[in-house]
Amino acid sequence: MQNQEGQLAADGETEVTCGIEDWANFGGGGDGDVMQQQSSVPFVGDKEPLSALAAEYQSGSPILLQKIEMLGDKYVAIRRTRGDGNCFFRSFMFSYLEHILEKQDRVEVDRIKANVEECRKTLQSLGYVDFTFEDFFALFLEQLDDVLQGNETSISHEELLNRSREQSVSDYGEFLFCLSFASQQWNLWVKKVTMCTLLHYPMHWVYQFVLYTSTAALVMQCYWCWF
Repeated sequence: MQNQEGQLAADGETEVTCGIEDWANFGGGGDGDVMQQQSSVPFVGDKEPLSALAAEYQSGSPILLQKIEMLGDKYVAIRRTRGDGNCFFRSFMFSYLEHILEKQDRVEVDRIKANVEECRKTLQSLGYVDFTFEDFFALFLEQLDDVLQGNETSISHEELLNRSREQSVSDYGEFLFCLSFASQQWNLWVKKVTMCTLLHYPMHWVYQFVLYTSTAALVMQCYWCWF
C-alpha cells in the first residue's frame, strides 16, 4: 500500500512537473510563439510590388483579388507593418512623414504644428496630464522637423525608414492613438451636454446644439482633417 501511494505521489509530481514545463506551450504554442513571430516582422517593411499581395491571396476570394487589382490603378508598391495593434497609426505616420520628406512642403508643416498645439490644449482641457502625452507629441514634432532638408538634423529617406524600425521612434504612432481616444471622449462629453441642454433649456436647444456641434467639429479637425 505504501509503495502504491508512494508511486502515486511520484506520478503526481511527474505530472505537475510536466505541466510547468509545458505551460509556455499551452494552447498550441502559447503567447511566446506569437510574440516571436511578431518580432520577426519589422515595424515598417521594405517596398513590395502589389503582385506579391495578389500572389499571397491567389486562392482567396475573387472579390479580394479584384480589390487588389483596383489598388494597382493608384499604387505600385506596398509596405507591410508589424500587426501589434499600432499598425494603422504607424503606417499612417510613416506615410505622412515620407510625403513631407518628398514634397518638402514647409507650409504644410507649419499648419500641422499649429494644429498639434491646438490638440495639446484640447487634451489638457479634457483632463489629461502633460506627461501622459507630451513625449509622443515631442517625438512626432522632432521627426517632422528632421524630414525637412537644410537643417543640421535633416535626415534622408533611408534614415527615416531606419528610425521607423526602432521601437523607441516607431511608437510615435501613440501620438495619433492619444488624439483618437481624446476625440472619442470629447464626442461623449458633447452628447452629454447636448442632452442636458435638451432637457433643461428647451428654448435655446437649437443654438446650443449648433454651438457644441461646431466645437466638436473643430476638435475633430485636429485629427481627421489636418492630414
